[in-house]
Amino acid sequence: MDRAARFTRARIAAAFLVGLTIPLSVSVSEIITVVALAVVLLERPPRAAWVAIARNPVVWASVALFVLLTLALAYTAAPMNEALRIWQKYRELAYLPLLLLLCRDRFAARAGLAGFLLAVLAIIVANVALRVLGAFSLAPLHRYSFFGSYIVEGVLIALASYHLAIEAITNPRRRYYAAAAALVALLIGLYVQVGRTGYVVTIALGLLLLFQMAPRRWMVPGIVLIAVMAGSVFVIAPDLAGRMSGVVSAVDTPQGQAPNSGGNAATSSAGARLRFYQHALAVFARHPVFGTGTGSFNTVYNDQAAIDNQAMTTNPHDEFLMIGIQTGAVGVLLLLAFFAALWFCAPRLSPIDAWRGRAATLALAISCLFNSSLLDHVDGHSYIFQIALFYFAAGLREDQRPRHDV
Repeated sequence: MDRAARFTRARIAAAFLVGLTIPLSVSVSEIITVVALAVVLLERPPRAAWVAIARNPVVWASVALFVLLTLALAYTAAPMNEALRIWQKYRELAYLPLLLLLCRDRFAARAGLAGFLLAVLAIIVANVALRVLGAFSLAPLHRYSFFGSYIVEGVLIALASYHLAIEAITNPRRRYYAAAAALVALLIGLYVQVGRTGYVVTIALGLLLLFQMAPRRWMVPGIVLIAVMAGSVFVIAPDLAGRMSGVVSAVDTPQGQAPNSGGNAATSSAGARLRFYQHALAVFARHPVFGTGTGSFNTVYNDQAAIDNQAMTTNPHDEFLMIGIQTGAVGVLLLLAFFAALWFCAPRLSPIDAWRGRAATLALAISCLFNSSLLDHVDGHSYIFQIALFYFAAGLREDQRPRHDV
């Protein structure tokens, strides 16, 4: 076996392991990712691959946001050690070009997707087992996640269900197996997981799949079916129903009422988030153009919260606000440009990659509304890797782009 073949095998194995470990273990996935990126650099990809990366608008948008966060270290209001700690959390934006090179052919991309789906299977099995044990008082009932983040796990299950549905639609040989697996993931995501973000993403991806794939005559019945499934959660899944109802109760709570007054834990949680959003917008308005520097959120938000007698936090649970306070409107515009590049570059891909790429984009955009999804390691790493699985061809010339599933 020659050198090129050995590196190709190593790259395919690395893509599989990255996809497998990201949702399951922060420390292991970081080691695997560094090894995978080292494989790419040692392999010395052909010149055409580097040219494709240089032409890829998604890469430019991602790197531009990371460069802005780097430049914003120069004027940060935070201590430099805190600023550097937050800055390195956005490193996935800089990883993206090399991850695209890692998954640049259909074999590596399919291996990475297979690793991701296997990780989601492990999440489903572990969390169902956790709930079964909880029902028999063998595990704490309040624990919603075996691997630590039920919020991102709900989104990943929704994405897995979507990817499996695409496989069922486009691959006749695996249609029934993929459809069954997609249905199981959908049911788990709707009725077992309790993450509100995952619930919203599941509904959004269902609508996206409908508009992407269904004939026009199926549109109205499809929308009705999705609405019925969304509403059925309030009957079948009391935990999630309580958390979603808590959002409504929090919105109805008069401004200034204590987060834990007159409501359950879900209402208190949602109410606290709404107050974080309101106060973060006020802080953003004081430095609207360039913000107060990378890593400054904790310093500027909590200093102002103390003056205004508001609750303190280290995270506004909204990536747009997190980026906005650190880098101002310039950073928010670059974040929006990143989403725009992902969405509008999708037609350059093969149809299946375009469908899956837009699903990952939509899931990330929704997640960023309710969480700091690029800042948080598992979230950011998972989404950036999803993008890497599908967007390499966006930098190729039209005559170079593959027409097959990647």
